[in-house]
Amino acid sequence: MADQLQASWKRYRSFVLVVVGLPTVAAAVLSALLPNQYLSVATAIPSNARLTDANRLSGNEARELYPVFGESDDLDRIYEICKSSTVSGLLGDRFNLTQHYRLNADKPEDHLKAQKQLVRNTELLKTETGELRVKVWDHDPALAASIANAYLSLTDSIHRRLVADLHGDALKALADIAPPDSLRSRISEIDPSTAAAAANRSLLAQRTVPPALMVLDPALPSMKPDRPDVLLNTLGAFLVSTFAAIAALLLFSPKRNDTE
Repeated sequence: MADQLQASWKRYRSFVLVVVGLPTVAAAVLSALLPNQYLSVATAIPSNARLTDANRLSGNEARELYPVFGESDDLDRIYEICKSSTVSGLLGDRFNLTQHYRLNADKPEDHLKAQKQLVRNTELLKTETGELRVKVWDHDPALAASIANAYLSLTDSIHRRLVADLHGDALKALADIAPPDSLRSRISEIDPSTAAAAANRSLLAQRTVPPALMVLDPALPSMKPDRPDVLLNTLGAFLVSTFAAIAALLLFSPKRNDTE
């Protein structure tokens, strides 16, 4: 095989240089011309969902200390909120990404394009240690950090609103089961030991919704670009093209009797 490669190299030297050289040079040039992308990372831990339960505010449970940090189910719930189109759409409007990505803000479809571009520039991760990690790339390092932090704050805000609405629905349901004027008196007349206490707990829980996320590391503007990696792209192109050239030499190598 070595003799075949040597013979093929002598015969197809120019071909090999072109096959290897052109992709390598092209990868280096294109990588150098692409705009720099800066990476910012924000990390948070979800809180325990038990903290949003109105029942924890009653009787002996009010004195019980629940674990602050959430588990895998809490992380899954927060992750789904964070990656929702609601969050990316609100972020697109908040940071005027349609203009930032040089799209037409007067076209509704361009707002959707900006939202999709944000999703492509974002990576959401659930780590093995139970953390939610938000990675955002942008050519503006300050904006990348602001968006990463906003992902967490907006996710927390939406979670709080959902929990508050849930307790609000419970209050409405309790109010509908008796006719008197005051909510407190109406529920107390039904059963002061249960219904009124449930309403009070729901009302207190609605007003004191705990945070859904506890930020460990807020995102900071990066001082050096993360993308593109010129060296890595060039090396990758070189290795792939070299492998292709060697495969071609082995496939089309001249027979021994052709070289004698």
